[in-house]
Amino acid sequence: MEGQILKKLEEKLNEELKLSEARLLELVAQDPYSDPSRLNDNAASDTEAAEEADHDRVNALKNEVLANIERVKKALVKMANGNYGKCEKCEILINEKRLEIFPEAVFCFECERQRE
Repeated sequence: MEGQILKKLEEKLNEELKLSEARLLELVAQDPYSDPSRLNDNAASDTEAAEEADHDRVNALKNEVLANIERVKKALVKMANGNYGKCEKCEILINEKRLEIFPEAVFCFECERQRE
């Protein structure tokens, strides 16, 4: 893969990592369970249920963001090791257009389609 394309994809991945880490911090702040005063609060059961639902929603979003962070970091490690852009299943080079759209892709289009 061409050096300029790799540099562009690396910049895109680093930007995605930065945005994802910022989003994670936002989600942590939104979690009602992260409020220490909550422990001293004798809230009504409907308030407790709402807090629990909000916590579950935030937790699900945090898990998605964490998974994205891991995919991006994995792609950056592959770049550093010189094996970025190879399909993890068939080991052919992943199409550059696919990587431009989804730079953390680990499978070529055909192998991804077979997985689904």
